[in-house]
Amino acid sequence: MQAPTIWTVLDSWAANSTVGLQTERQRFVRTHMAETDNILEILLRLVRGERATPFTQAAPAISPPSIAGPLRAALSPGSPHIAQQTHVSLAVLAVWRMTIEYALKALQEKGRTEAEGRLGEIIRCLPSHLLYKSLDGIFKEWKVEKKSGR
Repeated sequence: MQAPTIWTVLDSWAANSTVGLQTERQRFVRTHMAETDNILEILLRLVRGERATPFTQAAPAISPPSIAGPLRAALSPGSPHIAQQTHVSLAVLAVWRMTIEYALKALQEKGRTEAEGRLGEIIRCLPSHLLYKSLDGIFKEWKVEKKSGR
């Protein structure tokens, strides 16, 4: 029997979640979750928690001038889910970007592949109820984006 991976968790969620249709969840896993930043978003949602203030233009609790250095760099354009980040989730994102930078310097693409595999393993080991809650939220947003044509 093969050891479970992040893909085992994603496939299990797609089969067992009650949000949306199973075919939609499977397409979501195949397309949206194929990107490492979206896998990382599972953890970032848990880091932000329910009461965390997201980074938006309308939220004065976290303003652009209060984000500097590596936190600002983590806000790179095109990053998914960027409007929802907090100072703490940006710090986690910055640590991830640093990990990839050093992995690439040390081992080129092999380093990136190994780091991405380890990220998946770390996330896979979180309690399944937390993973499912996070995936349900990402999936709901993905559906809204698909309906609005983004």
